[in-house]
Amino acid sequence: MDIFDDVVVSFGEIFESAPSDSQTPTRFSVFIENYLKIFGEKRESVTHTATRTCFDDDQEQRQASISHFRTLARTCLADPDRYSKICNTDQSGIQLELRGRRTLALKGTKQIQVIVQRENALTHSLTIQPAISASGEFQLPLLVCFQERKAPKKFQEELREFSHLHCVHSTSGMMSSELMMDFLREVFLPNGGDHSVLFVDCWNGYEKGKNQFRQNIEFVTFPKKRPVNCSRWTCFATARSRHFTAD
Repeated sequence: MDIFDDVVVSFGEIFESAPSDSQTPTRFSVFIENYLKIFGEKRESVTHTATRTCFDDDQEQRQASISHFRTLARTCLADPDRYSKICNTDQSGIQLELRGRRTLALKGTKQIQVIVQRENALTHSLTIQPAISASGEFQLPLLVCFQERKAPKKFQEELREFSHLHCVHSTSGMMSSELMMDFLREVFLPNGGDHSVLFVDCWNGYEKGKNQFRQNIEFVTFPKKRPVNCSRWTCFATARSRHFTAD
């Protein structure tokens, strides 16, 4: 039995539980109540209105943005000899302690608790900023942003032996505009050099770097709500970086 059969059976149960008298409004109201109960939904108030034109305009703008990106990407990737200077970068958060988000429990259980070593390790513990070229080369050093609520006194000195890592820190373990500037200056430009191309997403933290290094780097921004086939390069880069970090 597939999910469609389950839905059909559920609707059958709803109709069977509704009264069979001739009072159509009463029968319909009971049907709605049973539907909400079985599917776990509830009534909500409408909070925003928009005309069909708004949706059409948004769809047209999105499609135009995607078309412009594809044209620009094809132009950048037209010369295979430049693939080593064309890169994609994206952030990837890593937790120091991982846990499953789903488990088995008795029907009707209200709360399910899981034992962990440290609650702080479940949050955004550190961020890596990998960069991979169109030729499949992984840029080194890899920027790693650690979560340090107070600036360590000997941070760089203790991590100096790890030459394949460029280590920075922030109070949240997340990247900022200033740290992104550091990535472009200390990691990307030494690898890609001048007149390199960098594919990035729509994160606002890139804007300062775009203005600062626009003479050296050509930034190509993925459109918002991009289709799946536009993000495969990013997914590949993230997967490669996670294997690299694990090793």
